[in-house]
Amino acid sequence: MRVTVFITAVFNLVVIATDSDPEDYTKHILFATKTPYETSRTLFGSFLSDITPDTFFSSGEWPQVTNKNLYPQECEPSQLSMVLRHGTRYPSGGDVKRVSKLLTKLDEIPLTDEFSTLNHWNNDFTAENEKKLGDAGAMENFKIAKRVSSAFNSLFEKVLIHDEHFEFMSSDTQRTIASAASFLEGLADSYKLNKEKLFKQLELRNDLLRFFATCEAYKLKIEDRDDAIAEFHNFKHGSEMQEAAKRVSRRMTGDPNLLDTG
Repeated sequence: MRVTVFITAVFNLVVIATDSDPEDYTKHILFATKTPYETSRTLFGSFLSDITPDTFFSSGEWPQVTNKNLYPQECEPSQLSMVLRHGTRYPSGGDVKRVSKLLTKLDEIPLTDEFSTLNHWNNDFTAENEKKLGDAGAMENFKIAKRVSSAFNSLFEKVLIHDEHFEFMSSDTQRTIASAASFLEGLADSYKLNKEKLFKQLELRNDLLRFFATCEAYKLKIEDRDDAIAEFHNFKHGSEMQEAAKRVSRRMTGDPNLLDTG
């Protein structure tokens, strides 16, 4: 039997703006990879449970995902591999500055009633917590471990209780190590195990999970060269994003030209 778990940083951001029914955004929320785990899990569970998003948002039900959704009853899992993103973290120092700058700009603009609270919102994020795992992120990984171990209980019992093959790897950032610790705490809680003993099995593998951090070619040819992300800039300032910015600006201020992509 084998269980392998990787904790790494995989990130992207998708912003969707629409002029249609304000509630329509809920139907697209899974398309943003920074959507909180709990939101994504609930919607994904609704699909597996044959509950449509419309039904879910009108009823507020939390559908349950059971083993029958994961594998046939006549089968027994023999191996499980997982790649997990770290939990919800605090923003980077650069993002904190950008948010403060944006708030200053918004204070000078009359916002629509829907977004008027932003004129009274303060940016409480600090540089000291830059990119650190938040309490919500720790709880996300704890709950993921509880759900996964419940869904694959027979496999985890053999691996954890009988000391069969178990691998757990993380990159060496605070947010991934703390996420790994929370996941292992969830496993320990499920099987009444010593979490410190489990944590000793954690391997820090930057060479596998964060290889770019030690790759000189990456630093020279990609990380330190703005022309390496020319397509990103082209898209950011292209017609699609400009149109999206106009829609956001129109919805937030009533004027399509007050906000831009920066």
